[in-house]
Amino acid sequence: MTQIELLKFDVRVTARMLKRNALTDQELAAHVAGLADAAEKCDSVSAAQPALGSGASVGSQTLADGGTAEDLEAL
Repeated sequence: MTQIELLKFDVRVTARMLKRNALTDQELAAHVAGLADAAEKCDSVSAAQPALGSGASVGSQTLADGGTAEDLEAL
């Protein structure tokens, strides 16, 4: 698969590609299913997120509005 073909699976453009019928749900599902699971190679990192409000950070900590990082992921 060429770089150009891979771009249609970029998380930043998949919704647009699906809307334009340049990508099907089945193609996207097949691509995601074919990705290697790299979870065991990852480390958890907490990082300050000033744009989310004072005291906000991503990780297991509570955000300034009382929410959690998991709440952000649900959006």
